[in-house]
Amino acid sequence: DGQYHTLVGASGLIVSVYFDSGRDAVYACEMDGTVLRWTLDDPAHPKKVGKLEERVYVLNTARNGQQVLCGTERGRVLAIDVESGTTTTLIDGGQPISALGLSTSENKLIVGYWGGKLSTVQLGSNVEQHLESVPKNAKSIVVSKDGYLAAVLDEAGNVRILGMHDGRPLFTMQANDASLRALAFADDGQLMGLGVVKTRMQLWELKSKQVSK
Repeated sequence: DGQYHTLVGASGLIVSVYFDSGRDAVYACEMDGTVLRWTLDDPAHPKKVGKLEERVYVLNTARNGQQVLCGTERGRVLAIDVESGTTTTLIDGGQPISALGLSTSENKLIVGYWGGKLSTVQLGSNVEQHLESVPKNAKSIVVSKDGYLAAVLDEAGNVRILGMHDGRPLFTMQANDASLRALAFADDGQLMGLGVVKTRMQLWELKSKQVSK
């Protein structure tokens, strides 16, 4: 809608950030592991959600925004309750986490690790299923609105589409010309990519046969 908000109140260097657009909340983690939460109606007073003893590389939310999910340098995925600050371990150990995506309909998390490894985690039981790896580190993972498809962007510019039910890859397309940084599914199901070239931001529609601006 053309509006912008400046969020203030952090006391340290921000190393990861996540915008929960459905609830107008922004999460960020400082260098020392402090996790903060802003609301857009009060952008000057962040709430301290919790503090972890390791660096957080990626954030997401679960349970309708009641939990913030943290992927860490030690290969762990931790869930922090936004109200109580209680921390639950979903995955423990492995390569550092580079990306997280969530399917609310499947109640399943898709995790990208350094080195290209991918896996899904069934929330509740925390059962992890290993998937076919991507060529490079995953840097953005998004799940479609219906929760059945996931899109994974890696550092080589490949975009892989897979099914969240069984994790099976459907197809992969090259999008390296777009200099993509992040993915998103639009409300109509169209896969979108955010590209950054020098000081210009570009929004791309990603299609299976071609990449169009």
